[in-house]
Amino acid sequence: MSGFRKDHRVLAISALLAILLVGSCSASLSPLPPETHTPFPPATSTHLPPTETMTAQPSATHTATAVPTPADVTIFPDPTYYTWAEVASGLNQPISLTTARDGSGRLFIIEQPGRILIHDGEKLLENPFLDIRDRVGTQGSERGLLGLAFHPDYGNNGSFYINYTNKNGDTVVSRFQVSSFPDQAEAGSESKLLTIPQPYRNHNGGQILFGPQ
Repeated sequence: MSGFRKDHRVLAISALLAILLVGSCSASLSPLPPETHTPFPPATSTHLPPTETMTAQPSATHTATAVPTPADVTIFPDPTYYTWAEVASGLNQPISLTTARDGSGRLFIIEQPGRILIHDGEKLLENPFLDIRDRVGTQGSERGLLGLAFHPDYGNNGSFYINYTNKNGDTVVSRFQVSSFPDQAEAGSESKLLTIPQPYRNHNGGQILFGPQ
């Protein structure tokens, strides 16, 4: 019975402390000021003059044609969209082709060992446009005759430029001239413009181009 009375007293004291705590908190809080509302200005409507009319313009529609992206770059193009025909054969390590800036439409094919051949649109010409195999070094799979660019005014000045690695493996950029015969360059007209030592047999670059004129 005494235990019950003790518990009863503990509960009464706890309740009294709770009441005092709430009262003290309420007394410390200052009342909030009454809410004030700023009225919005009255809505005004703007009317167009009777002579003006609003006409809804149709929205532009765009139809995008989806271009399929190949899942693998090694996938060969669909042959039904192309006409395939062999134009040249018997080439020795061809790595690039370009056209001369003379309006002839001839294709100049670079062979890595050191020759430039011409396809005139019908056949591959028997005699090379340029043959400098005696100067070109091909030690390593990424060396040799690697670049050809015709001067923008080639039709008038007959100048063209090549990039090759020499017998020492160094990069050489040279200018050559065409002969009086348009399908034959002057092999002895070489003017070396740049020589760069190459310590390794690979990653020697070689492509050369003229930018937009």
